[in-house]
Amino acid sequence: MDDYYNILTHVSNSDLGRLQDLINGVDPFNNPNMEQIFAFGSLVDGMLLEPENIIYSERRLINPSGGDIVFDEVTWNKALRMRDAGRDDRLLAMYIESMSKQMMLLVDDFSISYNGNQFLFPARCKYDLCNQAMKMGADLKTTSSSNVKQFIQVIDTLNYDRQAAWYMDLGGLDNFLFICIAKEPDKKGNHNVFHVAMERDSELYVSGRQKYEKLAYLYNLLIL
Repeated sequence: MDDYYNILTHVSNSDLGRLQDLINGVDPFNNPNMEQIFAFGSLVDGMLLEPENIIYSERRLINPSGGDIVFDEVTWNKALRMRDAGRDDRLLAMYIESMSKQMMLLVDDFSISYNGNQFLFPARCKYDLCNQAMKMGADLKTTSSSNVKQFIQVIDTLNYDRQAAWYMDLGGLDNFLFICIAKEPDKKGNHNVFHVAMERDSELYVSGRQKYEKLAYLYNLLIL
C-alpha cells in the first residue's frame, strides 16, 4: 500500500506472474475478483502489521499513495475475526516482535542463471516480515485453505513456491514461512492459523527457483 507498487525500474514476483499469465493466454488484468481479493488481504495485513493505516471508526484502510478503501460491515467484521485469530498465534506474535515489517528490498544487479545463460536483473520484493540477520522471512496469507495439507496442495498452482524462492534469494535468506489465516471459520467459528515453512534447497524452494529463473530470462529477453 505505498509507492512500492509504482516502481517501474525493478521487477517484482508479481510482474513475473503477469508475464506467466500472458504466456498462458490469460489476461492478468481481466479478473474482476482480484482487486477485491487483494484489498481484503491488504486489510487483514494492515490490521496486524500496519495498524497506523487502519481507521476503525470509518472501516477504512489508508493507502499512503492515495485511493483509500472503505469496506462494508460484513467484510470488515470478517477481517476483525481473522485479525484476532492472528493476534492469538504465538509464532506470528513473536515474528512481529522480532522482525522488520513491510520491508522493501531493491536489488539493482540480481544475478540469475538459466540454461547456461548468466545475466543481471533489476529485482524487487516487499516482505511482510523479515530479519536478514537471522536469514528469515515470512509472508502473511489470507487463504481459502483450512489446513496445512490443503495449502500445500495449492502451492504449485498459485506459485507460492516461486514467491518464497524469489524473496529468499533476493534477501539471502535461508528460511521462509507462510503464516496462513483461513478465510472460512471452522465448525466452532474459529479462523484457523497454520504455518508452512520452506528451507533453502528443499523441494519447494528448488521448484520455485526454477520457475523464477525461467520467467526472469523471458522477461529480460522480451521486455527489458
